[in-house]
Amino acid sequence: MGDDGPCEAADLCIERAIVHGYKKESDLELAALTKAIELRGFDWDYQKRAHFYERAGDYDKALADYTTALDREESSESYLLRGAVFFKKKDYDSAISDFLNSVKCCSWCGEMPNDLHGPMRRLFRKDNGKRCGECLECFYMCGLSYHKKGDLKSAIKYLNKALWRDSDFEKAKALKEFILAEEKR
Repeated sequence: MGDDGPCEAADLCIERAIVHGYKKESDLELAALTKAIELRGFDWDYQKRAHFYERAGDYDKALADYTTALDREESSESYLLRGAVFFKKKDYDSAISDFLNSVKCCSWCGEMPNDLHGPMRRLFRKDNGKRCGECLECFYMCGLSYHKKGDLKSAIKYLNKALWRDSDFEKAKALKEFILAEEKR
């Protein structure tokens, strides 16, 4: 490996893991990801291995690594990714919690202050809400999770939050239309 210490060596391990992933060499990919964690142990090293486990369908190990990533550094990305795994496990309450924590941690958006009115609300939306696809996805996933739980009112609330930030967000519009049609039945 390199002479510049564990970070360079860990980067090389990550690069090797990517190559092994392309070659469908799962055992070698996992070994390289684990070695990167042993050498450096940054939150994104755990995220990468968690993603490996998620792709392999081992959601419990994926959750464990995403949790370790969050213990090392709280980030909107780690919450979003862990929330997606909870969603796949049909643990919708935990998924919703993580999606909302992702928005709270977002350096672009955060939760919008309730005391903004008029032009300040429009400025906030224009400058911050459009920039962050992560938060749009989180609000959409909250809406989808509430829909899966059968709580249509909360589903609409979170879909509206996504659409408030980007009125052209097609997935949110389609799900909202579906839920509204479902409510009419």
